[in-house]
Amino acid sequence: MKKFISLFMTVFIIFAFSSCSDKATENGTDTQITSGEIPSFEITFSNETDESGFPVNDGDEPYRSYQFDSYKGLYNALIGANDEISKTIFSPSVDIYEATLLSFEEERSKVYVPMSNGSPIALKNNKEFPIITFYSSGFIYNLPYIWSHHNVYGYDIDIRVAYPSVLNNEKVNNVKSYVELLGILAPTAPTPSTNSNMYEKELTLADGEKVTALINPYRYPECLKVYISYYQNGVVFSFSGDARILNDEFFKSLYMVEYLE
Repeated sequence: MKKFISLFMTVFIIFAFSSCSDKATENGTDTQITSGEIPSFEITFSNETDESGFPVNDGDEPYRSYQFDSYKGLYNALIGANDEISKTIFSPSVDIYEATLLSFEEERSKVYVPMSNGSPIALKNNKEFPIITFYSSGFIYNLPYIWSHHNVYGYDIDIRVAYPSVLNNEKVNNVKSYVELLGILAPTAPTPSTNSNMYEKELTLADGEKVTALINPYRYPECLKVYISYYQNGVVFSFSGDARILNDEFFKSLYMVEYLE
């Protein structure tokens, strides 16, 4: 659990210390790059079960991250098309992790590409952080997740995607909002009922579907940043960035589209 908290704080610090005016340099910063894969760091977790019978990854099994510079590389690794990388990714043996990988292998879980106004949202060519990372654990309930860095109109945004449906739990599958999901998987996590800065809001997506999102604003001297998370069809989508970009109009233009070869 200490390592889980440590990872959460790392994510928060990365978000907190990024500049509010993080605008990309002109001419070529926002690029789609050729595919590549680089295994990264390793931490350890154990195989335990909580009072609800869910496996808990917080002790002796390997926790890893894998870095990619394109959605093609990520897709090929997760569905097994790239044998060498897939063998590397499939090596840890943690229940939730294995269930997630199997879900990708059987194509029940999808790799999603964010699109706005009909075009893919540009990946950010960031020398400080990997462009796309697959984490074997660490999101809510220590779920594996995909973290990608993007650029919209010169402003940086981060997108995280996790797949609670792999838990194969009826309560999880039936929730209608991200806050409801937290009540099941992370009942001690901050919510609007315990944190007055947080609130829920209905967002309309590009296809007309409405989702109930959890909004967590964070004020800096020079700007307002937000975390915005919603739960849709068994998947958590979580966005972070400048509130001037992550607004109602952004989500009205947003499609999370399945990546296909």
